Amino acid sequence: MDPSRLTQIAQTIHNQLPDIWSIYVYGSQASNKALPESDLDVAVLGPEKISCLKLSETAQSTGISLQTQIDLVDLRSVPTDLQAQIVFKGKRTLFAEFNQVETYEDFIFSSYARLNEERRFILTDIQQRGSIYAG
Repeated sequence: MDPSRLTQIAQTIHNQLPDIWSIYVYGSQASNKALPESDLDVAVLGPEKISCLKLSETAQSTGISLQTQIDLVDLRSVPTDLQAQIVFKGKRTLFAEFNQVETYEDFIFSSYARLNEERRFILTDIQQRGSIYAG
């Protein structure tokens, strides 16, 4: 993704959600694998969870402004494995103290490691059977 486009996206969202700490563009747009009809996947991180209504309103107005479909999520509200994917592979723009964002990202990484440890036996069993179904 073009850095100026990333800045434009981040600033447009930040104007509507001024308390957020960071924005992550992830998915096909971040990996430069987007097709012309691809939407724009964006996650935001703030000091607390953001309501679904506010996210929806922001996505809609940002999409109109940028002339693209926006899928906007709150990083605090999505499952751990998606949080890790967003932080690992997304393109981040900071609006707050680096330490605030890094602390939360460290929390995500440790949660993801714990999740993988907890489900290790399940994943190993699936891999050995070659199927998620018993039998």
